[in-house]
Amino acid sequence: MAYLSYEQIDLIADSYIPLLAFVSLWVLIKLEPSKRTSALVQIISSTLFIYAVMLVDNWLQIWSAFSLDYSTHSALSLVFVSFIAIYKPDLKKSAIASFIIYALIMLYQQYHSLADIVTTALAVTPVLMLIYEYKTALQNKQD
Repeated sequence: MAYLSYEQIDLIADSYIPLLAFVSLWVLIKLEPSKRTSALVQIISSTLFIYAVMLVDNWLQIWSAFSLDYSTHSALSLVFVSFIAIYKPDLKKSAIASFIIYALIMLYQQYHSLADIVTTALAVTPVLMLIYEYKTALQNKQD
């Protein structure tokens, strides 16, 4: 049985977020034209939010105060996983499963600890859901 090398697994991990971005772009293009701009604003707002958290963490050293590390990789992937799950519900389970596999790869490759990934997800996911749900509610109200 052939096993993947560290470098091969690293290549898979490095490909994950660009692949999610590509799928998100595909979902965005498939949306009704009237919803595309709002959906794009959601992706941009969510991305700005997770990088704002990263900057605040770098400034205040919140995660490091607990011997943890804010996982920008986890946060950015959750931007796209959340978008896909909300706008393409038939891909929701696959998107969530892909994030779990990505988290396992990050653990195996020792990029982050489980606590890094979980605390990052707990910190950003509620706000991501608010961004997506609020904007989606506004879209539905306009329809």
